[in-house]
Amino acid sequence: MTTSVTPTLPSTAEQNRPAAGGAGRARRRRSTGWLYMAPAFVLVLVVTAYPLYFAARYSAFRMRMWEPVEFVGLGNYTHLLTEPRFLTNLLASAVYVFGGVLACAGIGLGLALALRGGGRWQRVLRTFILIPWITSEVVVAITWRWLLNPQYGPLTSVFERLGLPDFPNLFASETSALAALTLVNVWRSLAFPMLMFLAALQAVPKQTEEAAEVDGAGYWKRVRYVLVPAIMPVIVVTVIVLTINYFNMVVLVLDLTGGGPTGATEILGLRLYREAFEYFSVDTAATLTMVMLLINFVLAIFYFRALRRQAGGEA
Repeated sequence: MTTSVTPTLPSTAEQNRPAAGGAGRARRRRSTGWLYMAPAFVLVLVVTAYPLYFAARYSAFRMRMWEPVEFVGLGNYTHLLTEPRFLTNLLASAVYVFGGVLACAGIGLGLALALRGGGRWQRVLRTFILIPWITSEVVVAITWRWLLNPQYGPLTSVFERLGLPDFPNLFASETSALAALTLVNVWRSLAFPMLMFLAALQAVPKQTEEAAEVDGAGYWKRVRYVLVPAIMPVIVVTVIVLTINYFNMVVLVLDLTGGGPTGATEILGLRLYREAFEYFSVDTAATLTMVMLLINFVLAIFYFRALRRQAGGEA
């Protein structure tokens, strides 16, 4: 007599048990990850969110040193945005930042293209270009103030020996002072974009450039249509970093020109420093902080959108 055995199917709960166990492990891994991130997250909140809260709060009050005296709402912002000095600061910052970033990124790209070989002299030149970047801004400012001094600077002696007209005082004119300050800052920070672009260029496959050369593309066409598009994400990130760095700069401007003449080189970062630590005008300093934060935020959004469009175009 043959006995038939009917197979027993697992219940629905038993079928879902492995999946449920896998989901639980995934949740535990995520929780562990957040636990590891918690100390850094708390530190970021303490050093950024907490001071920003006080800056936003103080910007809405008329202050006597660190003591709120009267709630004025948006009064500090209205007063700041309508005063002529702020407009001068904003214009000087725009010229200093955008002119400096364009010059620095352009020259840095040219240096990266010229020095991407592995020759001995190319390595030596890279080292010399790196020196200003790792030098203190105070030392850079003192050095260039001595070099450009119209009375006892070395350039004055060179002009005299060559029989040229007297070396001009570049820091006496509003236009030339801002131009000189911008160029000194470009000279100081050239190494950063050069190194960024150099690393990106070395990651471009040689076969891509060789294929363009076989197709008849000359050097400049290869640079324009092959190399620059290949490293465009790195270019955008470099421009973002340079913009934020230039926009919030204080030390070089303070030690080289002091914001003069007649406030022509007083950028927003230097104005903020003076309002807070020289004039002790806490409400104005807090208002400037929030305005500069908003400008940085808008610039970051603009650059990241450009980076996203570039990534979408490549895809």
